[in-house]
Amino acid sequence: LMVLVCIALAGVLFLYQGIYPGVQVGDLSVGKMKQKEAQTALEQEYAQKQDLLKNVTMVVNGAEHQLDISQMNAAYNLKQTAENAWDYGREGNVFHRTYSFGGAQVDIVVDVDRQQVLDQMDPIVQQVSQQVIESTYTLEGETLVVDKGQAGYQVDKEDLTELLLKHLREGSEGKVEYTAPVVEPSPVSMEDIHNQLSVEAHSAYLDLANDPSVNTIVPSQSGAEFDAAQAQQTVDASEERMVQIPVQLIEPEVTTEELQ
Repeated sequence: LMVLVCIALAGVLFLYQGIYPGVQVGDLSVGKMKQKEAQTALEQEYAQKQDLLKNVTMVVNGAEHQLDISQMNAAYNLKQTAENAWDYGREGNVFHRTYSFGGAQVDIVVDVDRQQVLDQMDPIVQQVSQQVIESTYTLEGETLVVDKGQAGYQVDKEDLTELLLKHLREGSEGKVEYTAPVVEPSPVSMEDIHNQLSVEAHSAYLDLANDPSVNTIVPSQSGAEFDAAQAQQTVDASEERMVQIPVQLIEPEVTTEELQ
């Protein structure tokens, strides 16, 4: 009996000529319609939505940008949309098709010139993107000045493009919202800075081994010493970008200027 039921169900599913019940395109229910009927219904529905393909406001990190959709050669492909609605659930075995009878949301197909979309994203990316500034340091006498760097924003125009196309496919009337991800600079490591600065100080000297003519001077080098752990606590606790750390400066006996 179960076999006979499955055979009968399979026959109904494979012979059913309409779009499966429960299928919708936007707010329009096209379930049980023939493909041509669905296309006609879509043409009537989207005749009133052509303004959605003229201008769209994209809000990126709170700033509004106006996009001229008409320059992207955007158009609703209602024939393809009706075909996609009819195709829904018609692949796979009988159990998959039975599950598909529960309905689904099918996006409207929007044809656009993708390169034009990408080109319109360029000014937005340039205005919003902010390159991350990595940390640096300078030694100014007996003071180590640490620049903790600055966070940036990473805006991908491919992400913006996909977000806009999704907005058009869904037939949305509101604004397109996008928040660019924040890119933080690498954490300051006072241990690394300490290792770079706490070198042994040495005087300037003549490089006679490589230049017997006594014209080559190996520059002098200063050293600096500080408590790396305490300095790390100071940097981490400060809310300022620039942090000053006192150091003990170790000067060479003979500087490059004196040898010259």
